[in-house]
Amino acid sequence: MLPIFLFDRLLPWHPQLCIIVMYQALSGARMMRHLQHNSKIIKLYCTGCSLYFIAAGFAGAFYTGESGTLLADFVRLLSSPSKDATDYFGYGSLGAAYLNAGLCGLAVIAAVMLLKAEAGASIMTGYFLVLSHAFYGKNLLNIMPCMLGTFVALQIRKKKPKELLHICIFSSCFGPLISELLFRYTLAEFSHGAPSVSAKAALLAAGCSLAVGLLFPLFMELSALLTRGYSLYNAGLAGGLLGGLAYLLLYRLTGRELPGGMEVLNPAYESAGRSFAAFANIVFIVFFAVTLLIGRSLNGGSFKGYGKLLYAKEGVHAERWGMPHCLINIGFYGFFLLAVYDIIIFTGKGAGFTAPTTGAVIAALSFACTAQSPANTWPVFAGYALFSLLGLLSSGVWLMATQPFLSSMAFATGLCPVVQRRGRVWGVIAGFLCAAICIYPKFIHGGLMIYNGGFTSGIIGCLMMVLFIFLDRLTLQEDEESRDSGSEQ
Repeated sequence: MLPIFLFDRLLPWHPQLCIIVMYQALSGARMMRHLQHNSKIIKLYCTGCSLYFIAAGFAGAFYTGESGTLLADFVRLLSSPSKDATDYFGYGSLGAAYLNAGLCGLAVIAAVMLLKAEAGASIMTGYFLVLSHAFYGKNLLNIMPCMLGTFVALQIRKKKPKELLHICIFSSCFGPLISELLFRYTLAEFSHGAPSVSAKAALLAAGCSLAVGLLFPLFMELSALLTRGYSLYNAGLAGGLLGGLAYLLLYRLTGRELPGGMEVLNPAYESAGRSFAAFANIVFIVFFAVTLLIGRSLNGGSFKGYGKLLYAKEGVHAERWGMPHCLINIGFYGFFLLAVYDIIIFTGKGAGFTAPTTGAVIAALSFACTAQSPANTWPVFAGYALFSLLGLLSSGVWLMATQPFLSSMAFATGLCPVVQRRGRVWGVIAGFLCAAICIYPKFIHGGLMIYNGGFTSGIIGCLMMVLFIFLDRLTLQEDEESRDSGSEQ
C-alpha cells in the first residue's frame, strides 16, 4: 500500500518527478535483463569456442601426423619454462598448442560458472587473452597459481572475487614466471626429458602467486590513472611494471642469470617452414564465419545496426549494444585481422603462422566487445605499415613480417581510444610509435610476463596522454590570450 500512497501523493504535485522515477526503474530493470542475457550468451559462446579449439587440437595432431604423441607434447608444454613467448608449435606440437588453448579457455569459463559470476565484457576480454597466450607462454598448469593467488588475495583484502574475477584472469600473464620458478629457478640446469619440482620451488611459486595477487590489482589501478583510457591494456602496463619488479628482485639483485626461452624441437614444424598457414586459415575462417552467423541469428537474422555501431563515438561495448552486435563485430573484425596478417605473411619474407602469430590474431579480438572494431584499429595498423616502410627504405627489411612486429601489432590495437577521441591521424602516430619501441619493453621484465605487447601499448598510451595534456593546455592558453587581446581592443 505504501508505494500506491506515495504515488497518489506525488502525482498531483510532481508529475515530472514521478515519470522520471518510473522511467529509471524500468530502464534499470531492462539493463539488468540485458546484462543477464549478455552473460548467458558469453558463457555459452566461450564454452563453444573452447570445445572448438580442443577439437582443432586433435585435428591438428592428425594433420601433422602426430596423433600418437599429442599427450606427450601437451605434457611437455605443462612441465617446462615458457618465457620469451615460447612457440608451442615448436616446443610442443600444432595439436598440443590448440589443445592447450582450448583447455585453458575451458578452465576460465569453468571458474566463472563455478562462482556463479556474471560474465560481462571484461570476462570476455580475459577469456580471449588466455586463449591467445595459450599458444605461447600460458598453459593449463601455470595459469592456475596466478588466478588462485589473486583470488585468495582479494579474499584477504575483503574484496568480492566474484565481481573482480576478470582481474584474476588477467593475472595469468605471470604464467611464464610461475613455470620458471617451478621448473628452472632452483635448479642448476633444466632437463627437457626429466622435469622435476622441488618443495622449495613449489613454495617459492606459491609465495610469488600470492604476491602477484596482492599487488597486481593495485598496479592495474595505477595503470588506469597513468594512461587515462588512451590504452585499453591496463593489465599489460600493470604486468610489465610488476614483472620488472619481479625480474629485479629474483635475478638482478641476486646476481642470477635469466636463461633464454626454450628452443624449437618439433620436426613437423621445421619441415613446414615454421608456419602452419593453411591450417590456421581453415580454423579461423570457420571460427569467424560461425561467430558471424550466431551474431546475425541473435540479431533477428540480420546485420542491422552494425554499421551504426562501427562509427559510434563511444565505440563497441557489450553493455550498450548487446552481445549479438558484438558477436557480429568479432566475426567481421576477425576476418579483417586475418586478411591483414595473411597479406603481410604471404607478401613479406619473415615470420609465418607461428604459434605467437596465431595467438596474436586471437589476442586482437580481446576488446572486440569493449571498444575495438575495424573502423578504429586500421589507423594503428597504418602506423605500423608506415614505420615498416621507413625500415624497408633504410635497411631493405620489411619489418611488419618479422615476428616481434606481427605479435605486437595485435596489441597495438589497444590504442584505438586514441582514434576514437583524437582522430585517425593521431591513431597512425600512436601505431608508428608503438612499432618503434615494440622490441624493447621485454628487457624490463625479462620475459617473465607474457603481456609484452600490452605493456608496449600501455607505455605509448602514457606518452600520448602526456602529449594530449600538453596540447590541450597550449590550446587553452592560446584561446585565453586571444580573448584577452580581443577584450583590450
